[in-house]
Amino acid sequence: MSPPRRTPQDLNQNVAGMLCYLTIIPAVIFLLIKPYNENRFVRFHAYQSIFFSVVYWVSEFLLNFLTLASAFFSNLFIPVSLAFFVVWVICMIKAYQNKEFKLPILGDLASGQSEKS
Repeated sequence: MSPPRRTPQDLNQNVAGMLCYLTIIPAVIFLLIKPYNENRFVRFHAYQSIFFSVVYWVSEFLLNFLTLASAFFSNLFIPVSLAFFVVWVICMIKAYQNKEFKLPILGDLASGQSEKS
């Protein structure tokens, strides 16, 4: 992995990578502004954050919908939300540690997208 490129006003790549996971907004911003959109590490975490957010929203929507159909699914809401929270925190920690932690499937998609840009 290449050493972090940095100018005095720029964030370290590990901090930028971590901030990508706060919400989808910083991830999109880092993909749009230089020098972060030129840094493969930051792009990887931005894309992985966006993909992770989409999977989270879709799963929460489906669980809400299924809860209306059956009370059984209401018991899954808290464990699923907790699992997403734990994975989200792990992703932030790994990015801060300057590690490219790949989530199953999403990590490969993010890696492919970050190579294309």
